[in-house]
Amino acid sequence: MTICLIDLPAEILLKIFSSLSPNDLCSISLVNSLLKSFTEDENIWIARAKEDYKAYLKKDENFSPRQFYQQVLHKFGPLFGVWQRTDLRYYSGLIKVYLRDNSVVFDQLLAPNFIAAELRREAMFVIRAKTSDEVDEVEKGHLYKMLPGSVKIMFEDKTLLAEEIHSKENNGSIRRILYNFFTVQPETVGETDGILRILNDTQNEINLEKILEKYVAEEVGTNMNVDGVHFLQLFQLPIEKCRETLYANSSAWYKRVKMEFSGQNKNPLPEGLFKGDYGPHGVELIHLQVPEVGIKGLKGLKVTGDPNVPFDKITFEVDEDRCLNIPDEVQQSCNSIIQFHQNPQYVSYQEGLSLNFQLPDHCHGTENFPRSLTHCKGRWSCKCQIAGNGFNDPQMIPGNFIMFDDDLFAVLFLELNSLSMYIRVREL
Repeated sequence: MTICLIDLPAEILLKIFSSLSPNDLCSISLVNSLLKSFTEDENIWIARAKEDYKAYLKKDENFSPRQFYQQVLHKFGPLFGVWQRTDLRYYSGLIKVYLRDNSVVFDQLLAPNFIAAELRREAMFVIRAKTSDEVDEVEKGHLYKMLPGSVKIMFEDKTLLAEEIHSKENNGSIRRILYNFFTVQPETVGETDGILRILNDTQNEINLEKILEKYVAEEVGTNMNVDGVHFLQLFQLPIEKCRETLYANSSAWYKRVKMEFSGQNKNPLPEGLFKGDYGPHGVELIHLQVPEVGIKGLKGLKVTGDPNVPFDKITFEVDEDRCLNIPDEVQQSCNSIIQFHQNPQYVSYQEGLSLNFQLPDHCHGTENFPRSLTHCKGRWSCKCQIAGNGFNDPQMIPGNFIMFDDDLFAVLFLELNSLSMYIRVREL
């Protein structure tokens, strides 16, 4: 006895269809109207969203999970995660692509103005499905709202979204050509392999200098006199960063970065993303990379970067497993610590270790350092990278890596008589 597929009970068909891939479901929908009606069941697409992208959707009278999956999620779901910009000379930045309120959101993750503050989030795009099968709705924010133009989002050589501007007055939302859900684009391997690109073809009549003034006011502030120092002198480096970021908004390239850290390594400090205070450059983000065992080889890699030490360059690296045991009187100045390194004293690291700590006198970068930190859990010799403007003549100088707890450490740049504090980022 032969049983046709359409003879099976509806609940069995739905169970079978829930396990099929989106491409298979689309193929089945072309067989006949009955099977097409089953493939349009919202529960199937709710299950697919959860299985494929860990996206939790819920149907209501104003939202169709099936339509959202087919129009938006199947294109942007593979992009969920954190991406790092790669196409600027010195600076970089992070964006996060994720699901929020039945929309795909592109957020820019910005270092705060103060190290103790949380990361700032600026929405670049909020992408929603429309009730029509023709177009989607995209809300633009941050620089893409300041710089109106036609936006294109590409992954590798495949276009995911191409914007059509219908009027100059309508810059808050855009409509795009919906690429056929059934179309399979050929895979390409080359310069754009694994690369997310966001292109912005701005309008010719845009006054970039006016927009730069507004952008600097939002990012840096408008107080033109701070403790007797002129604004442009005090914030020259942040202003240059704003200028380069704004002027390079027409094309931005990103690579995927891992921001989920296992913490399985047997070392004193877990791997992670940290905020670091880099003096006139402001707060920057670094990736703390740790070895599988011990602490020698632990390094900080610039995530955002600056003209002295750009992104993806090492900012410090621990070069000894044994802890430094520096007497209190030696810690009073960076010069005495440098001399101590000529004939160092060590103590083996162990869990529960507590060492006395005090700030060197007249050390830069200690203005906001918590005076309550009089002990540390470990202190190691490290080398710190410095360079001239444009990453000219890079060199490693001696330093100290000082761990206070899992979420807080400091690096003492001895020859610069400068200390940088680092706080773990947990709000990704």
